[in-house]
Amino acid sequence: MSKPSCVKCEKYMHPEENGVYLAETAGIERKLYRVWMGDKWKCRVCGYEVVSGYGQGPIAWRHGEGIKNVVKCVETLEEEGRTIIYNHEK
Repeated sequence: MSKPSCVKCEKYMHPEENGVYLAETAGIERKLYRVWMGDKWKCRVCGYEVVSGYGQGPIAWRHGEGIKNVVKCVETLEEEGRTIIYNHEK
């Protein structure tokens, strides 16, 4: 696996937290759409953070009635105290 590199600092980023969750939203109302699992990386110089290293696909996604699965997934992750990062797409 390749390491992300900080464009500003010209240094490799380092793993900050493995196994974080990215909750992707869509639309003006920011409705939950997909949930991905990845790793949070951080630049040790400037502190910039990114999430990368996603698996083959989302762990939950909206497809028809699947929105209930996405909402339940996020609720469960919150109850377990997991790190959830939101990506609000337009």
